[in-house]
Amino acid sequence: YNHMFENCTALTQAPALPVTTLAEGCYSNMFYECTSLTQAPELPATTLAENCYNSMFLNCTSIPEPRYDISHMSFEKITDAVQNDYIFGDYYIGDPIEVQCSDKVLVATFDEENWQWTLTEK
Repeated sequence: YNHMFENCTALTQAPALPVTTLAEGCYSNMFYECTSLTQAPELPATTLAENCYNSMFLNCTSIPEPRYDISHMSFEKITDAVQNDYIFGDYYIGDPIEVQCSDKVLVATFDEENWQWTLTEK
């Protein structure tokens, strides 16, 4: 499904993504530059793979933060996913990314000097 809706600027609602076990790169760039998309779909997956959400919502300027609502995942799983590039991949350009985690909002920022993601509580 990677790049499936890329540049679909008229897309306003994303389809449901019910899969719980993801493959490498499966949703990467899926909604890239879908500028009319106003809400990210629920992301129920519990088994992630490398780059599975890589740049999934890059340049989706109408989706408010947090774009990645993976609140069903534990902090440990989210940390592992972020550090292994399962979630953001090369989505480090620009502002920090907010991630919903249980009852917290985390802010992911990319440290170019150390070439890694860091998570802080908002």
